[in-house]
Amino acid sequence: MTRVVLTFQNHAETPRTYWIEPWAHDFTLFPDETFELRISAAGEPLVEYVHGTADTQIYLNDEDWSVVQDGQKLPLGHNRQFAPSMQKKEYVVKEQLNLLIDWTTNGGRYLPHSSARSTPLSSNHRQR
Repeated sequence: MTRVVLTFQNHAETPRTYWIEPWAHDFTLFPDETFELRISAAGEPLVEYVHGTADTQIYLNDEDWSVVQDGQKLPLGHNRQFAPSMQKKEYVVKEQLNLLIDWTTNGGRYLPHSSARSTPLSSNHRQR
């Protein structure tokens, strides 16, 4: 049995998400925070990683692994609410809400989602 411990640290100034692939398990770290990826394998483990702008994908073959921080196993989705991708989604929802509010206050009328497609739009709004 081969055991490997890899330490990852977020050197960015914002939260960074680390994805364990191919399972898409995510762990988000704050700046300067670290975790250990502990791998156990029958042979030599294969580990590859790719750094993106706001996240890192860590690709493993079929090993037994765990993510540990300060001696404690981290739950899947650790700090997910602070992940850059979640912040972006929240921003998009707020922007969509602002567009709806702008449209409503500029002569449009609020319509439930189910009837939005069948409602005529004003000449300065295009139907999609």
